[in-house]
Amino acid sequence: MDEKTFGPRLRALRERIGGYSQEALAREAELSTATVSKIEQGIADPSWTTVLKLFAALKAHLPELSLDAFTEDVPIERRGKRGK
Repeated sequence: MDEKTFGPRLRALRERIGGYSQEALAREAELSTATVSKIEQGIADPSWTTVLKLFAALKAHLPELSLDAFTEDVPIERRGKRGK
């Protein structure tokens, strides 16, 4: 999973679990609001330490980030056409 798919999934998870704002999540994870915003926008690629801080703050587990954990559409980037 890259930063372009991780960010939207993180946002959906943040909103689904308790309706955290970016500011509240940043405070709980001991990160800046700008960092959380950049991650969600796909601008920043978080380290594993940051990912673990975010999940601890959300009291979530990594499997909750899987595609089938969401009911809303998450954009998926296509990387070319399939051959016939």
